[in-house]
Amino acid sequence: EYVFMTRPFPILRREVQKIVDTHDVFSTMAEKVRAYGIDQVLRMEAAEEAEFLLRSDVVVGIQPEETGELRRLVPSRRVVTAGVDFPVEPRLQLADPSRVVLLVASGNPMNVKGLRDFLRFCWPMVLDQVADAELRVVGSVGAAIEVVPPGVRMLGRIPDLAQAYSDAQVVINPAVAGTG
Repeated sequence: EYVFMTRPFPILRREVQKIVDTHDVFSTMAEKVRAYGIDQVLRMEAAEEAEFLLRSDVVVGIQPEETGELRRLVPSRRVVTAGVDFPVEPRLQLADPSRVVLLVASGNPMNVKGLRDFLRFCWPMVLDQVADAELRVVGSVGAAIEVVPPGVRMLGRIPDLAQAYSDAQVVINPAVAGTG
């Protein structure tokens, strides 16, 4: 996890700018997911996370809300929001209009909870509106689903994520906490 990667920062030369690119606010994760019945194994106190972050010169948040939480943790550091930090590929051409919903996720507890809740609460409403919709679940998260509902395909790991994204009309991330 990103906070532990700051351990060597103190031995770097002073003129080397040290930047931490976060993906969550680690110290708030356990509390956020506990409300959804997920018992996060690793916990960290805010003071401990702040200690790790203070080794850096700049802290990068992914979402504005997390950037605000990080600023409260380390007000003496520059904290910025990165937003999307990867190149967006051009959309491949589809032969037919797609009715595909895509979820790409690992099998961590937050993703499993998000998928289960989506299948229970949302997917039936999607099918009510678009009867021939198809949910494609890519990654290890699908292995946690014992009974696969109608219109859902568990694909596991696939060789070409670009094509999977291109084939989808909608991409979802039903995570209960974090940025996914």
